[in-house]
Amino acid sequence: GHAKLCRLLIETYKADPNIPSYRDERKGVTPLELSAWRGHYDTVRILHELGANLHRINSWGCGIAHWTALCPTFADAAAAVSISSSSSSDNDNKINNSTDEANLPLLYKEKVTSNLKKIACFLTQNGIKWTIPNGHGQTPMHKAAYGGNVPILQYLISHFHLVDENVDEDGNTAADCAERSGKPNAAKWVRKYASKEWRDSVKLLGLTVEDSFSSSSVQINNYESSREQLEEQLPSPPSLAQVRRAYIELARQHHPDKTVLETSKNEHIEGSSSSSSNSSSEKLLRWFELHSAYALLRDWWTDPDRYDITVRQRTRNRNLVECPLLLTNGENQQNNWESKTLQCSKQEDEIVLFGIRLNRLLQSSNYRQNGLPMDRLARLYGKSYPGETIPNHKAYKCKKLVHFIKKHCESVCSVEYTCSAYLLWPKKED
Repeated sequence: GHAKLCRLLIETYKADPNIPSYRDERKGVTPLELSAWRGHYDTVRILHELGANLHRINSWGCGIAHWTALCPTFADAAAAVSISSSSSSDNDNKINNSTDEANLPLLYKEKVTSNLKKIACFLTQNGIKWTIPNGHGQTPMHKAAYGGNVPILQYLISHFHLVDENVDEDGNTAADCAERSGKPNAAKWVRKYASKEWRDSVKLLGLTVEDSFSSSSVQINNYESSREQLEEQLPSPPSLAQVRRAYIELARQHHPDKTVLETSKNEHIEGSSSSSSNSSSEKLLRWFELHSAYALLRDWWTDPDRYDITVRQRTRNRNLVECPLLLTNGENQQNNWESKTLQCSKQEDEIVLFGIRLNRLLQSSNYRQNGLPMDRLARLYGKSYPGETIPNHKAYKCKKLVHFIKKHCESVCSVEYTCSAYLLWPKKED
């Protein structure tokens, strides 16, 4: 963060502002990227003024937007504030705990927040894009969530209305990345303001997301936007009163009591038919979707913890494809699955369920193209199906998990050994 020293080295001693930390230009990190990563706005501005390249992309596909988003300084400052507040509460009666010393962590956090917002605005003004993924499919939003960088998340969501719907090569959303790095507060924050789930619920109730944005607008180039102004710009569902009115209006049309009466009248006039039962099932499903949408938006306003739990559960399985229930050991998929399952033993039930879940996991576009490394299976399985574990292969007299999968899941996937690693591939359709 020594901006004046950087100027001296470049202007007087002809230092190269674009020199990376490794000889290979595509590897390493440049002084500009380091200054952005540490949140030093003045240094970023001066280095750019002296010829530093803002648009450099390294061998991992990361640009300066990724480095800025990954800045750990805010998370460190927030932790310092938390420690300071807890220690000051324990020492309220001690005279030597001065007010100025107690406020230092808070002031530092505010300075870090201001610098990060200034850098973000500066980069946007100079044509930097915030939605380009790196080589692992991670956008700056993923990086900001992973680093607990809430000011950058605020900036991205408030100015560009980004939605947390993109996944990296491991199927992680930005909220998943925050949880993986031990930043639960950042994960909750992303799910509250950037969730695709509540936006879909708004549309399902016939409302528009645009109506929920604040009418006040903060200019992107306004470096001194206060945190309160950014909070005002953060997206939110329509008001609870609007949600209730829309739900009541739809309930008058789609409530099960009304649809049952209409179905019985039609059957009385036209006679019973399978088409009427299918129609009633579709109407009942529609009602459940409407009620679920209303409950989610209601919880957004009234019960944030329950809302967060609901969204977390939905997003974990968002990318799992609803595949047919497959039997293992080459059984025909057209057979009566329900009757066969009832006759299975407990171990066979476990195998069938594992095969179904494994097949759904492998339907991800990334795994269909590149295969799923066996060493990632346990973590991915636990994340996608919380509380569930992969069957113990030794209980089925298999020495290794790969042997278990080859033996019991051959109708679901194939196993390939390449480059000292096992890859799982979804079974190709005939």
